[in-house]
Amino acid sequence: SAQQPEEAVQLLDQAIELHGRAASLYLARAQVFLQLKKPRSALNDLNIAVKLNTEDTAVRNTHFRSN
Repeated sequence: SAQQPEEAVQLLDQAIELHGRAASLYLARAQVFLQLKKPRSALNDLNIAVKLNTEDTAVRNTHFRSN
């Protein structure tokens, strides 16, 4: 139905509130924003996902180097 993307955004908003550092949630919401023809919102979420993923990789790399 036409409501599904909007409902998906609401659920992803809630998930992001609980697990705000999960890049995969931002990627999923970006895909829904694209379906809703909201490219600016999608781009914003993609930028957040890249930033979170970069930070996570840096943390993992630092952790492995220290061991």
